[in-house]
Amino acid sequence: MSDVWPPKHAWRFAFALLWAGSVARAAAPDGPQAPAVVISEFMASNARTLADADGDFSDWIELQNLGTEATNLDGWFLTDDASLLRKWRLPAVRVSGGGLVLVFASGKDRAVAGQELHTSFRLDADGATSRWSNRMA
Repeated sequence: MSDVWPPKHAWRFAFALLWAGSVARAAAPDGPQAPAVVISEFMASNARTLADADGDFSDWIELQNLGTEATNLDGWFLTDDASLLRKWRLPAVRVSGGGLVLVFASGKDRAVAGQELHTSFRLDADGATSRWSNRMA
């Protein structure tokens, strides 16, 4: 795997992430406003940028709370499969207003609040879809 940026078809992947972030901020028609948490950055072909606690250069997703109030991510999900929106559930992680959460997309499946987070799937640098959804999805 090459660490050249942008990887082939990266624009499709970036579009899917931007779309997912926009959906996550939208209000439910008859419900409360969803937290202003978006996918703010990602690395779909990490070869040397950031190592995880195991020393592996796993792909990663950065979530940012654009709001001013803290929010809890318990019940929110990340997925790489449009037909399975609840693939990987975030634990009860509190994100302060303006704060960031880093989630490694390593396939290691680690979801313990207060520890390094790892999805059960990896990112596909060739343009696969990734989504960010809430408990209502």
